[in-house]
Amino acid sequence: MLFFAFLTSAHGGTSKYLWVQLLLALMSVATIVEFAIFAAWVFALANDDRVLVVTWYVAIAVVVLPWLPSYVPRFRVGRRE
Repeated sequence: MLFFAFLTSAHGGTSKYLWVQLLLALMSVATIVEFAIFAAWVFALANDDRVLVVTWYVAIAVVVLPWLPSYVPRFRVGRRE
């Protein structure tokens, strides 16, 4: 998110189109929220080992879940060919 906000701010962050201005504002807010969540996670990680365990579970899920649909058999409704 920060990368896109940086790219758009290279043009001065202004546009004659309202939707572009709203998108830039949304990206700025999202970047601030992203850093706040990261700071809270680092603070929690420093104070509680359970956060580390949950972080590992989330990391494993992010890696494994996209692969699951390829292993699920597909059932088609209708005539057999």
